[in-house]
Amino acid sequence: MVDSIKMKRLVILKQIFTQGQVHRQSRTQTSNMLACHHYDLCIEMLLRMICTDLNIKLKPKEDSFWHIWELVNNEVTKKFKVGLPLSHEIEPLRVARNSIQHYGTVPSDSDVERFEGFTRTFLEDTIKKVFSIDFNKEIKLSELINDTTLKQYINAAEDSLSQNDFMNSIKNLSIAFEIGKDKALENIYENYWAKILTPITFYEIEKWMGGNAVRELKEAFEKTENMLSIIALNLDYRDYMNFKKKSFVVVQYASDAEPRAIGRTNNEVMTKEDADFCYNFVLNSFITWEL
Repeated sequence: MVDSIKMKRLVILKQIFTQGQVHRQSRTQTSNMLACHHYDLCIEMLLRMICTDLNIKLKPKEDSFWHIWELVNNEVTKKFKVGLPLSHEIEPLRVARNSIQHYGTVPSDSDVERFEGFTRTFLEDTIKKVFSIDFNKEIKLSELINDTTLKQYINAAEDSLSQNDFMNSIKNLSIAFEIGKDKALENIYENYWAKILTPITFYEIEKWMGGNAVRELKEAFEKTENMLSIIALNLDYRDYMNFKKKSFVVVQYASDAEPRAIGRTNNEVMTKEDADFCYNFVLNSFITWEL
C-alpha cells in the first residue's frame, strides 16, 4: 500500500523525469546535459525511496550510488526473487552524468535518447515491482495542479495518453490550456483580461475606414495582444508556437457549458512525442502560474 507521502514523492520523481524529456526534446548542448542529470536523479531518488520502504540503513560516507544500488538490489532480490534491472545500461548514464558535472562533456542526441529509454524502463519495472504502482497510469502529475477544473482535463489527457489516444489527449490539453491561460491572466492583471480594443470600437472604425482596414487593424491588435499575453505569462515563445501548431483551436459558444476543441491548423498525424510535448508544456505552464 502506497501512502500519500510516498505517492507525493513518486509524483515529484515523475515530474523530474518529464522535465528531462522536455530538455531532451530541445536538442541543445545544455539541454542534453540537463536531461542526463534529470534521468540520473530519478534513478537515485527511487533507490533512496526503496531504502526507506525496505528499511535499508545507509551509513554516512557509504551512500555512493553503486553502494546504494548494491544494498537495494540485495534486498529486492530477497523479497521479490528478481533484482534491479538494467544495471549495465544505467552505468553509461552514470559515467555521462559524472563527465558532465566534472568535465563539461556534452552527450550526443542519440545517447540522451538511449538514456531516456533505459531510465523509463527502470522506473516502470522497479516501481511496479516494489510499490505495485503503474508508473504511467497511476502516478498522475495532475496532483500538482490545485484547480479542480484544470485537474479534470489533465486527468483525462493522462488517461488518453496512457491508452495511446494521442489526439484525444491533445484535445483535452488544448481546452485546459485556454482555460488556464485566462485564469493566469486574471491573476496577473487582478481583473478580467480585456482586449485592447473592444468590438464596438472596431465597428466605429469600420464606418469611417471600411472593412479591409478594420480586418488589418484587428489582426495587428490580436498579434499585439497575443505577444503581451506570452510576455505576461512568462512563456517560451518557440515552445508556445510549437504547442499552437500541434494543438486544437478552442472556442466556447453562448450555448456551451464548457469550451470545445473544434479543429487543428496542422493536419499531420499526432505521435506520442507530440502528445508528450503538449502534456509537458501545459503542465509546466500551470505549475509556473501556480494554478
